[in-house]
Amino acid sequence: MMNSDRFPDLLDLPLLTDLTPEDRAKFLDGCVLRQFDKRTTVLHQGEMTDSICIVAEGGVEVAYMSEEGYHSVIYVARAGELLGLVEAIAQRPLAASCTAFSNTTVFLCKKKRLTSRLSTKRLLRGLAETTHNLLERDNKTKTVHQFYSSEQRICSFLFDLSEQETELLISQSYLANVAGSSRQTVNRELGHLRDLGVIELGKGRITILDRPALIDRIDRLGDNT
Repeated sequence: MMNSDRFPDLLDLPLLTDLTPEDRAKFLDGCVLRQFDKRTTVLHQGEMTDSICIVAEGGVEVAYMSEEGYHSVIYVARAGELLGLVEAIAQRPLAASCTAFSNTTVFLCKKKRLTSRLSTKRLLRGLAETTHNLLERDNKTKTVHQFYSSEQRICSFLFDLSEQETELLISQSYLANVAGSSRQTVNRELGHLRDLGVIELGKGRITILDRPALIDRIDRLGDNT
């Protein structure tokens, strides 16, 4: 099955807006499809890249490693998001590492193919859109980490991560890392969410049963501060 037939939603990528439907299909069909059954790093921080990564399904963790060795999860990219575009076009080292979760599919597209298919105007719009999305995400993330309690951060991350899939294959240790909380706090909050019927817990798995309730929980916790 061709890439465009398997993932028709990607034909509507904003980056491909200027192309005809036929050329959009040809573009996707010419990308290299990679599927991952386990966590695999696709792009490595500090390295140069000549490829752009397009998330087709699943999720890709974008994380930064500081010079001091601190590992910070910035966000999780979902279907339709582009990774490495800014660095590939600017010919700069990757600003973060991108690690695909298990059961994730991505497309890899060489920069040369991208620039030959798209007009300069479309590339500039694509770069601007990607940068704008990153700015919006950074602003939200900074607000969450600066003003939310640990419990609110946990609920916020669960809400964001479950946007497309309600079954999250993550451990409590992983959640503690991304939320900047202790294991004890994560365990306590997850237990509370389970008792409320918001989530279901399994080994290495968190299933979201009531996603809107996570926002209600964040709001209630905020009212109590």
